[in-house]
This record gives sequence, C-alpha cells and structure tokens, in this order.
Amino acid sequence: TVSNIANLYMAKGSKVYGTYITFKNGYKVLNEGGTITTTNLTVYDSSTSPSTLWNEGGVTVTGNLSCENENAYVYNGNNHTISVAGNLSLINNNDLVYNNGTVNVSGNIFMTNTSAEIINNDSLLCAGDFEMTAGGAFHNSDNGIASITGKTYIYNTNSRWMNDGHYTTGSFENK
Repeated sequence: TVSNIANLYMAKGSKVYGTYITFKNGYKVLNEGGTITTTNLTVYDSSTSPSTLWNEGGVTVTGNLSCENENAYVYNGNNHTISVAGNLSLINNNDLVYNNGTVNVSGNIFMTNTSAEIINNDSLLCAGDFEMTAGGAFHNSDNGIASITGKTYIYNTNSRWMNDGHYTTGSFENK
C-alpha cells in the first residue's frame, strides 16, 4: 500500500510489480511509459484530495481493478492499454475511469454508486457483463467503441447511459 506521498513519476522503461497495490489518500501516479503489473490494483481515497492513476504506459492487472471510497480516478492515455483479467469496479461516489486508449476487462464491469462514471473515447472491451446500479453514468463518445460480450444491465432509473459511438452487447436490460 502506497499512501500519504504526494506523487510517483514512472519514466519510460520503469517497472512496478506487486500482488496488492493500493494508491490512496491523495496519491498521484503518473505512468509515462512504464509498466505496472499486479494481481490486484486499488485506487482508493479517504481524503479531500483525489487519488489518481494516470496511465501513459501499460497496466496489467491479473485480478481486479477497483476505484473505491470517493474521488478515485483512473485516466488511460491515447494508444495505451489497461488490461484487467478480473473485474473493473467503481464502488463509490465520484469514482472515474476516463479512457482515451484501450481498457480490456476479462471479467465484469460494476458501477455501484450514484456519481461513479466511465467515459470512453476509444476502446472499452469487456468479456463479461456491464452492470450499472444506483445512478452511475456511462458515456461512449462519438469516437468510442464499447464491446460487452455479456449483458448490459441498468438497474436504476437515475443511471445515465449515453452512446454517441459504437456499442455492442450480448443483450441490454433496463430494470
């Protein structure tokens, strides 16, 4: 767990390996060409300053990637990839995934709180299901390609799902 440090800069070619990596309490990570490889990655905040992972390199998570406890942000830069073998979860208010590259999720995508948000400007691939509950927001921009192999579930009338690009899914269910 990395916490209470202002920021971490990862230069091209740098590597970070771990089993459980957590960035919390306002911690900022700028991955500018490095590689992060871990079993589980959590971007977690418990303060007024957001915890942020800015990826302009590569991130490989062999388990789950979670944004937790409000103000946890993940940005994926142009032509860069975040690969998640497990689930991608946005658990609390103000959690954000902003994708300008490729996010590839082998498991499911869960958005479980009111102002959790995913903005896709490039490629979002999910081999499992995509579930929005409690009023989260999803926006697939005009350049966005989102492909959900499983089902897309929207469980709450306050959830905002907007598609201006190309969105495919196994089935779409609004509950």
